[in-house]
Amino acid sequence: MGETVTEDLQAKYREDILGWPWDEIIAEAMGNAETDPDDEGQEIGSCHLGTIQGLTPSGKMYTPWAAGNLDSCEKCQGKGDIPNPQHNIRKFEKAQEMNRSLTRKLLDAHGAHPNWPDEDKARLERLRAQEQKYRENLECEHCGSLGCREAFEDQEWTGVLEAVAEEKGGFVDGDSGDINFSLTITKDCEES
Repeated sequence: MGETVTEDLQAKYREDILGWPWDEIIAEAMGNAETDPDDEGQEIGSCHLGTIQGLTPSGKMYTPWAAGNLDSCEKCQGKGDIPNPQHNIRKFEKAQEMNRSLTRKLLDAHGAHPNWPDEDKARLERLRAQEQKYRENLECEHCGSLGCREAFEDQEWTGVLEAVAEEKGGFVDGDSGDINFSLTITKDCEES
């Protein structure tokens, strides 16, 4: 098991996606290659993998202007965060002010972040950790702070599919609900 909900999902989706017949998918994409209309020096091949409804964990399509088909996260009720049981406003504000003060001093003394001494960078990380520990709300890990578990699962699945496609030498594209694996093939230049 991974260390986080996100890592667990990514590992599960990666295992599933790597189980697809990638040799056949790549061969079909290469067999369907056509001249790229934007660059005659290359071809684009594509293989239809399936539809959003058939492949993604939720099987749902979303649009930014309409999300009525999504269920709110049961852990955070769609807010994307949950109350922090360790919340302490005084400790949070103290860590925040110390962080700001140290950051200002380091910027004045050393300029850009890469020039800061390592011990000061480590001190800032500790102060940031204190801020996170005592802040009012925590990110909801169940939905990746999206407010919807389904959208989170689909986001993670898509990220894994894109990473695997890149490892296989291609990319993911599609439209109207279709998901395709595509690859670019550079044509060999022949001297005449």
